[in-house]
Parts: sequence; structure tokens; C-alpha cells
Amino acid sequence: MDWDAFIDAVKDDAGTLAKPALKKAIQGAATDLDAFVQAQGAKVKDCLRQLAEGRITREQFHDYIEDIRDLAQEQLDAQAIAAAAGARRLITDVCRVLLDKLVTLI
Repeated sequence: MDWDAFIDAVKDDAGTLAKPALKKAIQGAATDLDAFVQAQGAKVKDCLRQLAEGRITREQFHDYIEDIRDLAQEQLDAQAIAAAAGARRLITDVCRVLLDKLVTLI
């Protein structure tokens, strides 16, 4: 049994699986985060304008900003959950590759 060849084959297959999965996860997170930041930035700008024009009180402004902070935390939590799910899929795929390669050796 050539363990070096076995390990190289598993490493090559795992790398082939991991590269697109990681690329997709990073691009998706960046796109989602960019859209979220732009939307929240527009909300903050609107709140600041309303405060400056006297249409809302400082307390209302504070409450709006707290709501935006809560939304940001929810967004981060959602991205963490999605990343964990992606990591689980990748681990499952790598384990499948490992088992397939082991079965071939037997």
C-alpha cells in the first residue's frame, strides 16, 4: 500500500472540492454584506437628515440607530450560520472522498 500516493490523491481531491466551495462562500458573503451595508448606510443617512430637520427627536434617532445595529447583528449571525453549513458540507464531501479512496485500496 502506497500511503504517500493515497494521501496525495485525497489531498488533490479535497483541494478540488474546497476551492470552488470557499470561493463561492466568500463571494456570496461579500456581495450580501455589500448590499446590506449600502442599505443600512442609506437608513442612517435618512435618520440623520430627519434629525437635522427636526422631524425626529434625539431619542427616536437613538432608537433607529439601535434597530440598525440589531439588524447588523442579525445579518452577521445569518452569515455565520451559512458559513457553518457550508463548512459542514465541505467536511462531509472530504470524508466521502477519503472513504472512497480507502475503499479503493482494500
